[in-house]
Amino acid sequence: MKYGYPAGPYFFPGSVALVAAGGDVRTLLRGGISGAQRIARHLWRMGFGLFIASASIFLARQQIFPALLRTTGVLYFLSFLSLILTIFRLVRVCMKGKSILPV
Repeated sequence: MKYGYPAGPYFFPGSVALVAAGGDVRTLLRGGISGAQRIARHLWRMGFGLFIASASIFLARQQIFPALLRTTGVLYFLSFLSLILTIFRLVRVCMKGKSILPV
């Protein structure tokens, strides 16, 4: 126990960082990436970080929000909205293959 939490929650961000580092090493050994692959890689990393940050505020600190937001489920929606939008943009980037700007 550290700060009152078991070891499990500490392994989740560590395992995500380990997977990302493994992907970096593989990318470096292959000679790098460019274009849509590079944008997609940036999108999932930034989107995942935004999801962790939004879940940390909306789900872990629900007591700072009004009771109306806590009872209607808006906080759950707001915390997963960044993840949903990240997946949407990733699909668009991978399908289009050129740009992330809407046409």
